[in-house]
Amino acid sequence: MASASASSAPGPSDKTARAESCVNAANAAASVEPKKAMRVVVEGCLSVYREQGCRDAQMKAVDDATDPSQRIRIIIEGCAKAYCDKLPKHHPVCGVDPGADVVTYIRLGQDLMKKIQAFELGDDEAKRVSDAFEQAGRKHEKDLAP
Repeated sequence: MASASASSAPGPSDKTARAESCVNAANAAASVEPKKAMRVVVEGCLSVYREQGCRDAQMKAVDDATDPSQRIRIIIEGCAKAYCDKLPKHHPVCGVDPGADVVTYIRLGQDLMKKIQAFELGDDEAKRVSDAFEQAGRKHEKDLAP
């Protein structure tokens, strides 16, 4: 489990600093084994999310006691519950049964997280975070190639 400071405070209030922490986490996660990568990302990006319910869900998802197959669902549900009423536009994942089409639910959940990042950081910083994750994903795929 993360330190108390990571789970009890949203971290830097400056959007650029919060985005930078998440960008650094994306870069670091590309260089560690997949089991550790999710924890690196959650801990590095936690300050992006000001809503406690979303932060709590992310920390629960990476807890050692959590079933790995449930981690993404826990994050999506927790962050949807924390943010659906706060976002400027209703998001399709809000109110969707997580037991429905799993692929669609995860796709919508990923989009929700991007919308939350834009809500919290602004479009420019959210794009910087998104770009960092895309670049990290390409680096990880390249490292796995024979």
